[in-house]
Amino acid sequence: MAFVVVAVAAAVVAPIITGSGLQRAQASGTTVTGTVSGDNAYDPSAGQPNPGAQNPLPPSVTVDQTTDLTSQMVHVTWKNFTPSSKKGANSFYDVALLECRGTNPGKAVVNGATLWNPNFGDDCFTAFPNTPNDVSVGNRVTALTGANGTGEAYFHIETAVENSFLSCDPTHPCSLLVVPNWGGVQPSGKAPGDPGVNCKDHTKDTTGLGAGFYAADAALSLACSWGDRFVFPLQFAPTPAQCPSAAPAFAAQGAPMLTRTVSLFQAGWCNDANKLSFDFDSGTNEYLARQSFLAGGSGALTSAADLAVVNRPPDPSAAAARKFTYAPVVTSGIAIAFHVDDPQTGQFLTDLTLNARLVAKLLTQSYALFPWDCHAASDTSTQGPDCDPAIKGNPRSVFVDPEFRALNPQYTDADFPLVAGGGLMDFGGFLPLVVSGNSDLVYELTRWVASDPDAAAFLAGKPDPWGMRVNTYYRGISYPLDQFQVLDPGYTAPPDIHGAPGKSTMQNSWNPISGLNLVANSLVIDRPSAVQYSLISCPPNTSPPDKSCTWPRMDPEAPGTRAVFAVVGLNDAAADEFPTAKLVNAGGRAVAPDTGGLSAAVSDMKTNPDKITQFADFANPDPKQYPLTMVDYALVPTCGLSDGKAAAIGSFLDHVATSQLYGVTPGSLAPGNEALTGAQVAQVRSAQQAVSTQSCTSAPPDTTISGGPPRSNVGSTGNGGSPVSGHNGQASVPSGGAPLTTASGTPNVGATPSASLTQAAFGIKHGDADGPLGAWLPVLLGLGALLVAGGPATYLLSTTGAGAALLSWLRRITTKSIPSAPPVTVADAAVQQPETGQ
Repeated sequence: MAFVVVAVAAAVVAPIITGSGLQRAQASGTTVTGTVSGDNAYDPSAGQPNPGAQNPLPPSVTVDQTTDLTSQMVHVTWKNFTPSSKKGANSFYDVALLECRGTNPGKAVVNGATLWNPNFGDDCFTAFPNTPNDVSVGNRVTALTGANGTGEAYFHIETAVENSFLSCDPTHPCSLLVVPNWGGVQPSGKAPGDPGVNCKDHTKDTTGLGAGFYAADAALSLACSWGDRFVFPLQFAPTPAQCPSAAPAFAAQGAPMLTRTVSLFQAGWCNDANKLSFDFDSGTNEYLARQSFLAGGSGALTSAADLAVVNRPPDPSAAAARKFTYAPVVTSGIAIAFHVDDPQTGQFLTDLTLNARLVAKLLTQSYALFPWDCHAASDTSTQGPDCDPAIKGNPRSVFVDPEFRALNPQYTDADFPLVAGGGLMDFGGFLPLVVSGNSDLVYELTRWVASDPDAAAFLAGKPDPWGMRVNTYYRGISYPLDQFQVLDPGYTAPPDIHGAPGKSTMQNSWNPISGLNLVANSLVIDRPSAVQYSLISCPPNTSPPDKSCTWPRMDPEAPGTRAVFAVVGLNDAAADEFPTAKLVNAGGRAVAPDTGGLSAAVSDMKTNPDKITQFADFANPDPKQYPLTMVDYALVPTCGLSDGKAAAIGSFLDHVATSQLYGVTPGSLAPGNEALTGAQVAQVRSAQQAVSTQSCTSAPPDTTISGGPPRSNVGSTGNGGSPVSGHNGQASVPSGGAPLTTASGTPNVGATPSASLTQAAFGIKHGDADGPLGAWLPVLLGLGALLVAGGPATYLLSTTGAGAALLSWLRRITTKSIPSAPPVTVADAAVQQPETGQ
C-alpha cells in the first residue's frame, strides 16, 4: 500500500468558532496521503496523446476527527484530485464516502475464500440505519471536486445504535473510506489486476456505448476506483450502552435538546469512581417531563420521573403538591441551521443573517412559493388559478425577499439561481424543518419573535416595508406558542379522470417532524418536510390510477441545489457541523451562537421569582448577546426520596458541578454548550444540599412581581400539522420591545415581560465558612470563574492528566463538606414565564 497516515493534533481551543457557531473541540484530525494503489489522480488537462497523464502532486485526504466518535458529522477535505465535470445528465470524476465495517473493509468471504467484491463489498453494504426510512442517513455520500482539484464533504458517522448492520462501537472497529473515481478502463465484474482492467487508459471515461462511461457515478465501486481508495480507521467513544450493567439509581426525563450532552455525561460518569448509573429519557418532551415529575406527592415518590430537566418552570398551580428546587445543568440554546449551496462550487454557504420578522415569515408559510401560480406584487399579470389567496403577491421564497437580501448584501441572484428562478426549492423545501408537539424550544423561539416590534406587527397584519404581509390564515396568531401550528388549509385540485388524487398546495408545504433527532437527521440528508406535489407514491402491487396512491415527501436535495433550514438545538448543530444563522438582537447586531454571544446573553438574563431560574431578556439592547440562549434546569425533589435516591441525585448534581469542561471524551461538556458560571455552579451546590438533607422545606411565594405570563393558544386556533413519522425600509431591529397586537388591535400584554414588573433579587444562600469547604470556597469560586470562562485554559485542563487530577481533587473536597445553609426550595412560587401546556 502506497499511502501515508499522518495524525494532525488539533489546536488547544474551546469548541467555539465565531461566525459558524458552536463547534466541537476535536482531539485530533487525520490526513492520509497517497492511495492504496499508489496511483495519483488523472489530469484531464494533459489530453491526447498522453491520456494516462497523472497529476504529479500526490493526492491527500483529511478527516477532522477520527477518535472519540459518536453519532455525528465529520468534515472531510481533499486535494490534488481529478476535477468533477458534467456532460448532459451525467456527472464524472465524483467522490464516494462510505462508513464500513472493520479496518480493511471491502472484501467478501465466500466458502472460506477471501474474494474481492465489487459494489464496495459486504463490509460497505449501504444498509438503512435504524431510523424511519424517510430520514435514513445511510452510510454513503457522493461529493464533487472543484476545478482546482480540492473538495469537501460532511459525512455522518453512525454507531451501532443508529446502524445495527455496521455495529460500530468501541469493540467493533469501523472505517471511513474515501473512494474517488478517476476513470480508467474498469469493466463491471473485473477485479483489480484482472485482464481487461487498465486504469491508465482514460479514452472511455466520459464516452461509450454499452461499455464505457467509466468515470461516471455508476463506476464508483469498480476496480480502478476501489484501488484508489483512502482508508481511515475510526475509534468510537463509549456510550451509555457500554456502561457496567447496573440497575439505574433514578429515572430522569426531558431536555430533548440535550440528548448528546447527557449521553456524554452518562458514558463518563458510569465509569468513574462513583459509577453513577441513571436512566434518562430525552424522548419525553419538557411538558410531559414536568407533568411526570410533579405527579410525585409530598412524603411518597409516586412519579415516573425522579428528576426532570426543562427550560421553563412549572405552572405554580401544578407545582403546589411537590417540594423541589432547581439546579442549572447546562447553558445552551436554539440554532437556525441551514444547508444552502453555493451553486458555483456545490459547497455550503456559511454566512447568513436572519431577524425575527424573517423567522416569523418562515413559521407562518407567508411565502407565495412557485408552482401554485402566485406572482409578486410588482407583477401586474393575473394571478394563476392555483394561487393561494392567503399569500398572493408575496415573494416566492425567502431568498428573493428584499428583507433577506438587505440583511445579506453579500449575495445576489446568481448565488441562488434555482430558488430565485423558480426551481425545486420554491415548492416549500426551504421552509424550516421543525419539531412537532409541545416543546420549550418552540416556546422560546416564538417568545423571541413576539418580543420584536417589527415581527409582532407583521403577525398582527402590518405589511413589511416592501409590502409583504403575513399569510392571512396566521394573521393575529398569539405568540408565544408551545407547539408549531400549520393553519393554511391550502388548495387541493380535484382527482384526475382515473381517480388519482389531485395536487395539493400550502397544506403540504410544511410539516412538523416528530422528534428533534429526526429534525436534525432530515437536515443531515437535506430532506425537506414538504410533500412533493408532482410525484405519486403507491402502495405495493398498485399503481396510478389507484385511489390509495398519495403524494410522497420530497426527496433529499442534490448537492448544488440544496436550500434547507432547520430549527435545532445547539448540541445537534455542533455535533453535525451545521452552519448556523446569525440572529439580529435588540441592539441591532447580528450575532452568532458562539461563546461570546451565549455568555453575554446569560449576563443579561432576568431572574424568576424563585431566585434561581433565568430567562433571556430579548429587549436588552446589549449588542453582544445571542438571543436564543437558554439555561436548562433540573427539577430535583427536596422531600420524599429514599436515602439511596437522595444520594444518587446528589451525586448527579455533584457531577454536573464538576463536569463543566469542554471536550469530546465521556464525562466532558459536549459541544454546543456554554459552561455554567460560578454563580450557577453555586446554585447546583445549593440544590445538592437540599436534596441530600431532604428537609421538605420550601421558599415562600414571591409577591414582588405582578402580572402574568403569556398563555399558549395551542388547541384553540388550529392544529399542529401532520408530523412526518427593519423600520423605514431598512432590515434592522431596534432596541426595546412592544406588546404583540392581536388582529383586533388589542395589545397582548403577555407577549413581552411587562415594564411594570419588579426585578426579583438574585440571591444565592451560601453555606457556613466552617470546615474544609468554607476555607477553600474563595479559591474554588475563583478557579470556577477561570474554568467557566472557556478558552484555552479550560480546554487544557479538561484534556491533560493534570486537569484530570485537579478535577478529581475538586470532587473530593467539595463532596466532603456540603454547605449547611438552609436549602433554596420551590413549591408554590409565582413565576414570570412558566409552562402553560394545554
